[in-house]
Amino acid sequence: MLGRASLAESASITVAAASAILNARPDTTFLSALRRSNVRGALDMGLAPGLLPGRVTLEDGAEWYSEVWPVTPSATGLDTEGILRAAADGRIDVLVLLGADPLSDFPDADLAERGLTGARTVLAVDTALNSSSKRADVVLAAAGFAEKTGTTTNIEGRVSTLSHRVTPPGTSRADWMLAAEVSSRLGTDLGFENFSDVLAEISAVAPAYLALDQAIAEGSPDGILLPLDVVVIIDEEDDDIVIVDETVTVSEDGAEVDVTADVVTEEIDGDAVEGLIEIISDDSDVAGSMPPFVQFTPIEAVVAPPVDSYSFRLVASRKLYDQGTLVQSAPSLAPLAPGSTVSLNPWEFDRLGVASGGRAIVRTAKASVNVTVQSDPGVPRGVAAMIVNQADGRVSDLVSADELVAEVRIETAS
Repeated sequence: MLGRASLAESASITVAAASAILNARPDTTFLSALRRSNVRGALDMGLAPGLLPGRVTLEDGAEWYSEVWPVTPSATGLDTEGILRAAADGRIDVLVLLGADPLSDFPDADLAERGLTGARTVLAVDTALNSSSKRADVVLAAAGFAEKTGTTTNIEGRVSTLSHRVTPPGTSRADWMLAAEVSSRLGTDLGFENFSDVLAEISAVAPAYLALDQAIAEGSPDGILLPLDVVVIIDEEDDDIVIVDETVTVSEDGAEVDVTADVVTEEIDGDAVEGLIEIISDDSDVAGSMPPFVQFTPIEAVVAPPVDSYSFRLVASRKLYDQGTLVQSAPSLAPLAPGSTVSLNPWEFDRLGVASGGRAIVRTAKASVNVTVQSDPGVPRGVAAMIVNQADGRVSDLVSADELVAEVRIETAS
């Protein structure tokens, strides 16, 4: 499992650790420990800088998509931190929050606040109002997971279907409907009339999702692990992507390779003629072949600065139950959120003059929070462990996106 162990540290530390593991064990396969459900599905659809739908990069997939889409991004976009910085600087006209709550979820609360304030217009698409969407200029109500037909992708890359079981309340609509409506208002018709149209587009063009039609998805109770074992060719005459399954051997550039061809029947001068369309294999290097799937890019080791004698290294992690909108909306779940605390190794208590169960001030150069102290022998010496998005003190107030790590000082609360 690969995840960000501490939100008080730069993500580059996690990437560097993964790089070291891969260097030692190149056969390692990672499962991404992601914060929310179906984040893997969102990434598979290209909702990350430098990615296109189907687990391909913008650099590798631009030519592939140019065959089927009128336009593709001309440059890599910004990540969450970059978007918030651009919004804070007044460089974003419309900030879209797609099920996002940066005020609660982004590690640097100050940057999230400045980003929402600096955006000229904030458009939120969500099922329930949260701290960020409450401040949006426009809110589009999205149907919940049981109120629409769709798919969800787990961390393994396995796709399962969602069934429409409950009528969405009020004017709530499925996300694809909202996207199609906004696109229409901006002058572009996406051509989608139902969910089947959306899945058909995905299965026709997104490399990792090729040939995943609705019948296959709905007929697999345990989900479908993608990509499917299919080969793809391009019909250059009309730029169609064709999914085929008949393997033949042809000579390409003097070398024999196994490729797949589609046997089609064409009408020429009134006569039906059977023949092969243009053959391009998914492992060839000719223009139009399927792009490679995105690969992990290793980085060099990241060296964190040493902790001084008076400070603690802040480790900020998550718990299942927090101040999240859905948890707090459920009377049986809301009390399970533990609240804000700081956990220290028992060895630290005497030198700090604090007691387990007492109150302490946790302070950085930008902010301070007053929280309950807990004793935990599992916390290393010199480390202060806290849980993010809890009541009674926001850990995100202490963290700066500008710093590689967060150092805190702890003192007894008066």
